[in-house]
Amino acid sequence: MIVLLGLLSTPLTLLAPLPIKICSGQRAGDTRTAHVDALPARADPMVQRGNGALAICATLLVAIALLNCLQSLASWLLCTYTGEKLVHDFRGQLLFHAQRLSLSVHDGGARMMLRTAFSTTRLRSKT
Repeated sequence: MIVLLGLLSTPLTLLAPLPIKICSGQRAGDTRTAHVDALPARADPMVQRGNGALAICATLLVAIALLNCLQSLASWLLCTYTGEKLVHDFRGQLLFHAQRLSLSVHDGGARMMLRTAFSTTRLRSKT
């Protein structure tokens, strides 16, 4: 699942310039004459369509940025959850094995618990 979320970031990143391209192509293809430019903006349907296209492009740009942020958040949450789950399960297994050892093996419970906590924390930094 972590890999799939990571693979999803590439298409989302590549979608980011698409609204800008659409908007710039809309403006570059504008072939109005000089006498139409003299008219008020309300009377010119090209200007109204251009502003609508600009609003659509801005909305698409914000939506793509929001999707990219949501993908990053989901990836971070899943990685954090997986790492914490690994540490929790590993500590549980170590505690289970430590409880099965005889008392003569234990030189001090505090030292063993300190080593367990330190080792499992280092495991979390590796994931």
